[in-house]
Amino acid sequence: MSRAAVVLVNYNNLTDTMLCVKSLLALIAPVDIILVDNASSEQGIDTVAALASQVVLLKSACNVGFGRGNNIGIRWALQHTSCEFIFILNNDTTIQSDAIQKMEVFMDLHPNTGMVAPRILMMEASNTLWYGGGYVFWPKGSVRVPGYRGSADSEIALTEREVSFASGCAMFIRRDVFVEIGGFDPRYFMYEEDVEFCLRMSSLDWIIRYLPAAVVLHRGQGSTRSGEQNFLSVQNPKNPRLAFFAYHITRNKLLNMYIYAKGKNFWLFWFCFPFYLGSKCVEFTIHGRFDAILAVFEGIKFFIRDRHSIFINELEYPIKDIE
Repeated sequence: MSRAAVVLVNYNNLTDTMLCVKSLLALIAPVDIILVDNASSEQGIDTVAALASQVVLLKSACNVGFGRGNNIGIRWALQHTSCEFIFILNNDTTIQSDAIQKMEVFMDLHPNTGMVAPRILMMEASNTLWYGGGYVFWPKGSVRVPGYRGSADSEIALTEREVSFASGCAMFIRRDVFVEIGGFDPRYFMYEEDVEFCLRMSSLDWIIRYLPAAVVLHRGQGSTRSGEQNFLSVQNPKNPRLAFFAYHITRNKLLNMYIYAKGKNFWLFWFCFPFYLGSKCVEFTIHGRFDAILAVFEGIKFFIRDRHSIFINELEYPIKDIE
C-alpha cells in the first residue's frame, strides 16, 4: 500500500515526464502517481498514463500555471487516496530508488516536521548541486541556496538541517499540512509560489527539514527549454524568455514581501530591493533587453493592482475543468 502520492505537472514536455514516471515506478517504496497535464498541445501524454495502473492522468482545460496545476493533483490525492504524504515533484526530474523510503522514515522519526526537502543535483552534471537547503533572504525578497551549482558533496550540501525554504522542484509534504493551510496560492502563475508556501508554513509553525540522503536529479528549466538547449538562469540576459521570467518574478517577490515581511524584515526589503531591481535593469539595458525592463515595470504595476486580492484555498473546492 502506498503511503505517498506524487504530483507531477506536465506542459509540452512529454520526454522528461516519461523519464520521471519511469524512475518513480522503480522506487523501493511504492507510490501513487498523479499526472496533471496543463493543456499541452503536444500529443502522447496518454502513453505515460498507460505505463502502470498507479498512474492517474488528469487533464486541465487550460494552462493554469505551476501552482494551480499542482493544486489539481493535490485535491485529487486528498479526495481519492488515504496517502500520508504528498510529494510535489517537477516532471523534469528523476529520483533515486530509495529517496521516498528515506523521506518516509525521516518523517516517522520527526513528527513535528511538515516538509522534507531532498538534495537536488543537476541531471547534466550529477556532481553539481542544484538545491542543498535554502533560506529566505529578506533584502532581496527571495531566497538563497548555499552551495548552488557547487560540489554536490560539499559540507553544506551534506548537512541535514532545518531550513526556511524548500524548492518547488521537490517538496515531500505531510497530508496534514495541506489540510491545515491549503495548497499553492492561485495568484501566482509561476515562480516564487514555493517561497510563499514555505513562508505560510513557517508562519503556522510547521518545520521544514533538508534531507541530503534523499536524492533527486533535475534538468534545470526542463519545462521552459527545449531539446538540447543549454541551461541559462532565468534572469540571464541571454535567456530568450527573460521578459516572461522578469514579469512573474518581480510581481511575485513584491507580493510575497507585502504579505510576509514584518518588522526588521519589512525595512530590510523595502530599503534594499529598489537597489537590487535597479541593478538588474542596468544589466538588462547593457544587453539591450528592453523587453525585460518593460516586463519588470509591468510586474510592479500588476503587484499594485493585485496586492489586496484574496488567497483562495482551491483544495476546498471540487476538481473542475479536468477530464
